[in-house]
Amino acid sequence: MIDQAFQQILTGTPADKSFDWRDVSRTLFDIFPYPVFVFDPQGLVSCTNQASANQFGLVPGRKLDRLQPELWREIAEALRESSAGAALTYQETSRTYFFRIQAVHPARQEGDFFLCVGEDRSEESQYLESLDNSQQIIRELESIFESSPDGIWICDETARVIKINPASERINNIRAEEVLGRSMQELIEEGFIDCSVTLEVLKKKKAVSLLQTTKEDKKLVVTGNPIFNQNGRLIRIITNERNISDFEVLKNELERQKARHHELSHHLNELQQSEFISKNIIAHSANMINVLRQAVTIAPTKTTILILGETGSGKGLLANLIHQHSARADKPFIKINCGAIPHSLIESELFGYGPGAFTGASKNGKIGKFELAHGGTILLDEIGDLPQSAQVKLLQFLEENHITRLGETAPRDLDVRILAATNQDLQEMVRQNLFRKDLYYRLHVVPLVLPALRERPDCLYSLIRHFLKHFARKYEKKGIPQLKPAALKELLDYDYPGNIRELINICERLVLLSGPEMIQRDDLPRSLMTRASHTDTDQVLWDGKTPLHKAMDLLESQILEQAQKNLKTQTQMAKALGLNQSSVARKLKKHCL
Repeated sequence: MIDQAFQQILTGTPADKSFDWRDVSRTLFDIFPYPVFVFDPQGLVSCTNQASANQFGLVPGRKLDRLQPELWREIAEALRESSAGAALTYQETSRTYFFRIQAVHPARQEGDFFLCVGEDRSEESQYLESLDNSQQIIRELESIFESSPDGIWICDETARVIKINPASERINNIRAEEVLGRSMQELIEEGFIDCSVTLEVLKKKKAVSLLQTTKEDKKLVVTGNPIFNQNGRLIRIITNERNISDFEVLKNELERQKARHHELSHHLNELQQSEFISKNIIAHSANMINVLRQAVTIAPTKTTILILGETGSGKGLLANLIHQHSARADKPFIKINCGAIPHSLIESELFGYGPGAFTGASKNGKIGKFELAHGGTILLDEIGDLPQSAQVKLLQFLEENHITRLGETAPRDLDVRILAATNQDLQEMVRQNLFRKDLYYRLHVVPLVLPALRERPDCLYSLIRHFLKHFARKYEKKGIPQLKPAALKELLDYDYPGNIRELINICERLVLLSGPEMIQRDDLPRSLMTRASHTDTDQVLWDGKTPLHKAMDLLESQILEQAQKNLKTQTQMAKALGLNQSSVARKLKKHCL
């Protein structure tokens, strides 16, 4: 169309010697809806039509580089390559124009001129761009279809196969040409598959999922989705298939990995148990193992730890374990029992004092426990007994990391990690204003609660054997004392109000008093006995509360225990009691005798 415009303009030019471009502008240019204008080599506009004025603001007598600098730059660039004429595409905001430029030589006009005719091709450009975008989307969808790891089938409204992707070929071990154009019903009849989700979608007109088995016994999860046109007619069924046989392999591998992980965890627990036992810490109960794991985990940090537990539960051992697993293991570990130091002396013991700080003070002063622990760890045991004045100084150290000796004013910077321990209820002491609330919260960063010995029944047997062995070596006994079943049962049934400390004392006593024979129930401390022992089995005491069957069990246990003491073998006991030997053995086992 633009070429036709050029021909009309050029062939319509009169050969009259009096030809003037302004006459052409008035008579010819304005009939065209396209921008038409004439300019000289310097870009001075000679003639324009109405479209040029409206669309580009061109005015005769003005230069293009002022009116349309970008357009002039592209025109000048095009004419430098060919002074006879050129063509170019020009983009202005949202519009696209195609310009044809032709050199003309009108008669009786000085110099050359250029005739420029433009055409708005915005709609054509948008269409081409849209077409290009659509083709790009189609290419992307095709790429997704071809590269999908899941099988994809596309069938028409009659269940005939239109297309399958490479993953489907791999999963089903087929070539696409074997199934294209065939119906899913045919494939079922040939035993290619046992059922078709496509046929189910055709029946139900909705998405369907099912399990499918191929002729090679592969298990597939298939999902069919219907595609409807704008009129609601079903035109395609898209089926996705996934081979779950691989998942079975992965599942078995995962189970093997879990078993391996469990084995390694068990081995790690055994190694931890060996380490704990080497430090006189034995843990078989879940609650104790959990506390030790927490302690080992938090040990490498610098945080303050508050150890809570009953008297004799092993708070000092736990503190030592934390120190040994920290980065300060090779530095000092200072233990202070706050309840064992008089209140009047505790500040000087902890923080030291300067020369002549008080009456009776050393003239050289004294270094405190905190300074001795510099770089290492300090355990403040029985922290609940710390007087208020010392609590203030301890809080100051926790906040500022320096202490001031009594009688001095210059602070001393220290690097000390604090472990605190107590068997008291600090929260209750805070409520009664016996312990500073701010200090409590500074100490209570990581609390570790040690279970009482009665709460660790799974540990008890190992602890008994450990301490018997320890004291046998200490007192140079020839062997580890052995316990009769009844004696062992009493030790296991006891609730140990004194916790580990009480158990240690009992084991030490048993080793010291034991002879070459096994330790009997009567050899145990009287305070430990949970059942009365009667030598006269004819006399049965009843407290008015014990049920009959329990009282009978107690009597039977007493008789068997007495017979065991007086007779050497189970055969002799059976004869004396009027029982057979197997019954005696069963009853002895029942009563742990």
